[in-house]
Parts: sequence; structure tokens; C-alpha cells
Amino acid sequence: MLATLCGSEAALANSQTLTFNGKVLDAACTVTVDGGNSTIELGETAKADLVNKGDTGAPKTFTIKLSACPAGSVSQANIKFSGETDGDDSYFKNLATTDAATHVGVLLKQNGTDVVYVNDGNTDITIPAEGGDVSVDYTAQLVATGTGVTKGNVSSTLTYSVSYQ
Repeated sequence: MLATLCGSEAALANSQTLTFNGKVLDAACTVTVDGGNSTIELGETAKADLVNKGDTGAPKTFTIKLSACPAGSVSQANIKFSGETDGDDSYFKNLATTDAATHVGVLLKQNGTDVVYVNDGNTDITIPAEGGDVSVDYTAQLVATGTGVTKGNVSSTLTYSVSYQ
């Protein structure tokens, strides 16, 4: 009977095809954040400033710089952010494990715009044909993800990726 059961599982097997695509470039740009610093300090914000969902602390500007982009090799770059989000995917989640503030997350926007970056936002950057350097400024700030914010630490980890066309 065991052989019959094993045989029936094999009869139900299914196969799928995976396709992998990639691209080889002559060279890519060198990417740095704030001159190589990968920690962005958002400072301290008073609870009184974070009363309602969406209330924010002071913005902190940081720069992602693409430098030494080779002439003619790539014409466009795309920067995408990903990370763990809060319950409604509007903000990046507070991942602090010690004395964590509650109902607080991190809001990320391209500087000078209302575009909010969570896991589906990205920035397209045109790279000059002659190559060189291109910079994009972003702002990050603490944000109330609900009411009843409590004091404590806030930490969020984001991954950014750069792809080229």
C-alpha cells in the first residue's frame, strides 16, 4: 500500500519553466550614499509632534550619488527601495528591538516631491551621454503610523537597488 501511495504522488507532479534574464554592461556607475555613510540619523522628535497618523518629524536629506558613469554605456538608472513596511504599507516599519517607540515608522520621499517610496516606488535617473556624475536627494523622517505614539527608539532597514538601461 505504501508503494501505491508514493506512486500516486509522483503521478500528481507538476513542472514549470523558469526563465532568467540579465544584462552585461561595459561598466556601471559607482553608487554612494552621503559619501559612503549608510546610516541616516533622523534625530529626535517630540511625541507632541506625532499626534495623528501622518504627522512627521523634521526631514533629514540624504543623497544617492552615481559617479564615474561611463560615457555611452548606460542612459538611464533606476533606484528602488525595499524594506519591511507597517500594517498598511504606507511607511517603513520601526524595527527597533530595545525600548522601541510604538506607532512610529519612517517616511521616505524624493526631495521636493510628494512621491512616497515604499516597496513599489522608484526613481528613474537620466545619465548624460558623456557620462559623469548624477545625484538624487531624498528626505527621510519619523512619521506617526497611528495615534497613541509612545516614546522610544526607532530603527528601520531599507535596501536600495540600482538597475541600468
